[in-house]
Amino acid sequence: MDALATPEPSPDQVRRRRERRILAAVMALLLATTALVSPLAFGRLELLFLYILPFVLFAFLAVILGPLSAGAVADRAEREQAAALRARRQAAAARHAIATPPRNTLPPDDPEALAAAVAMAAQHGIHLGSSQQTDEDFLQSFHAAEIQPSNFRHGDHLRYTVLMLQRVPAGLAAQTIAGHLRTYLRQACGSEALFHATRTHAWVHLLRVHLQAAGPVSFAQLLLQHAPELHGSALSAFYSDAMLTSEQARQKFVEPDRVPLPQLYAPIRRRT
Repeated sequence: MDALATPEPSPDQVRRRRERRILAAVMALLLATTALVSPLAFGRLELLFLYILPFVLFAFLAVILGPLSAGAVADRAEREQAAALRARRQAAAARHAIATPPRNTLPPDDPEALAAAVAMAAQHGIHLGSSQQTDEDFLQSFHAAEIQPSNFRHGDHLRYTVLMLQRVPAGLAAQTIAGHLRTYLRQACGSEALFHATRTHAWVHLLRVHLQAAGPVSFAQLLLQHAPELHGSALSAFYSDAMLTSEQARQKFVEPDRVPLPQLYAPIRRRT
């Protein structure tokens, strides 16, 4: 269905239209009754034809057409507002759309491997609230803010970052992931206060390094291979506590103050 098509009137709109018609009919009836009874009561029938009937006709048109035209204008304004809202939502969805590669270019879901990875990761303090979901279901529920914040654990943050790194261009990954995390926090928590720019960008960088070294692996396989290096306190090898807890690090990415982050290797260009 076209997003800008005229929507069906809501029950409230139908009720308001009915009320306006009833009110207009009652007012017209009162005016007509008054206009007809008054000259008869005073014995001046000529007034009925010379003055009263034109007045009644004018009043009838004003009373009937006035509310109806006002209602039409209000209904039209409501339809335009609804269409504009849908257009804005479509534009936002287009801006945040993820160009998913063909399924045969992505590592397949492996529930058994994910279960084994979750069990192993738990031994290293990495917990997931999404272990029962497939990759696509997890992404869809996250972008719809259907995941409760209490269920979005450190392991889920890692999983989301890995899945997005496999789906968006490398140069846009950090910005895209940060934008989606901010949107999720606004919708699920009502605020972006929990967003931490340095942690987010640093984990994107570290996971890119691991994926470069591991090749086209699933999140479960990556977790099985590198769980000891992916625990929540891994960033303390690069950042001091004072740096990570600073407001500057929360607001924007800052470079490590202990050890530099590992380097990403550039792909080798073959000569043609």
